[in-house]
Amino acid sequence: MADAKFKVNIDEDAIRKRYSDKKKKARMMLKSEIVKDCDPFVPMLDGALKNSPIASISKDDDFIIYLSPYAHYQYYGVLYVDPMTGKGAFFDPEYGFWSRPGVSKKKTGRSLNYSKTHHPKACSRWFEKGKNIHGKQWVEAAKKIYKE
Repeated sequence: MADAKFKVNIDEDAIRKRYSDKKKKARMMLKSEIVKDCDPFVPMLDGALKNSPIASISKDDDFIIYLSPYAHYQYYGVLYVDPMTGKGAFFDPEYGFWSRPGVSKKKTGRSLNYSKTHHPKACSRWFEKGKNIHGKQWVEAAKKIYKE
């Protein structure tokens, strides 16, 4: 039997760069698809919450951030109230909804009721709803980018 010897040179920097570029492309595609596919489930009155993640889509990170003062409140779908007044918010026709400054609200355990006027499928935890419907498509789309 004869021995066979060979040397393999691996350009680790080239491999890192190739997969780094693919990771960035996959991340941007996924974030865009997730926002698009979850959009029908995002509560909407004036579009501020629905449009708030647009800036975070283009960032090269692993986060989609809905930037509005009430995003957390809407996402979890539970009514929080002022501990002194028992109200979720006050309304002034000239200003809109507001809460007393500096007051931490308390969780009630009561679910929010979402308007279905603009988004008939609006619900809390819209990412989970979108993921249940589109999650496998998201994974396959990302895999396809890595195979290019």
